[in-house]
Formats: sequence, structure tokens, C-alpha cells
Amino acid sequence: MTKKLTIPLTGRRPVSLSPAEWPIVAESWYYDYDGQYDFQSFRHWRGSLRARRHSDGRLIVYASRSFESAYQGERNTSEVAGVLRPSGADLEEGLAQVFASIPEDDEHRSWRGLLEEALASIAAEEI
Repeated sequence: MTKKLTIPLTGRRPVSLSPAEWPIVAESWYYDYDGQYDFQSFRHWRGSLRARRHSDGRLIVYASRSFESAYQGERNTSEVAGVLRPSGADLEEGLAQVFASIPEDDEHRSWRGLLEEALASIAAEEI
């Protein structure tokens, strides 16, 4: 049985795909916490921005960001976004679109660098 990955999309139902048929073509992520060690921390921040391209040229770009707190009075938050774009869609444009659709995190600066890191992970262009 082939392992399936379910990806939430913005404004439509999620899609299920085989990771082997949709390899990652751009990726960045972060995980941070407010202590010296993860297991001692009461706050955790996570974020990711990924793009996958099928052999037929279709592109799926998706992102998630979450904040988890064990402190009373602090609210856990989670945002997801994703788009499925047709064959020939521009990768850089798709990354920028999905990244912009998730509000910036004022509490944690790691989110701000995610788009640039994802763009830097793309195979270099020959000139």
C-alpha cells in the first residue's frame, strides 16, 4: 500500500497524494521553543512552507504555522494555507502567494525568513 499525504488547501477540500509522485521542489521550516531544552519549554513555535511538483507539471504549494502554549491565558493558534496550480505554474509565485496568505507572526521572527529560505532551496538557475 502506498503511503498517502493529505494537504489542506485554501478555499477547497484537502487533497491526498502519494509523496513519491509529488517530490518536494522547495522547502523551508522552523521549530523553536522558549527554553534551553524542548522538553522543558512551555511555548513552541512551528512553521513550514513546501512545494511539490508532479511529473505532469502541476504544482502544489502549502504552508502551516502554529503556536502552542502551556500558560494559562495564552491561546494556541494554527494557520494553514495551500494552492493547487496547473501545469507550468510559476514556483516562485506560488510560494509567495501561499506565504502571504498566512498572517505574519508578531511574536516570533522565524516566520519572516521562511519565504526566502524556501526560494533559496530551489535548484539553481543556470545562466
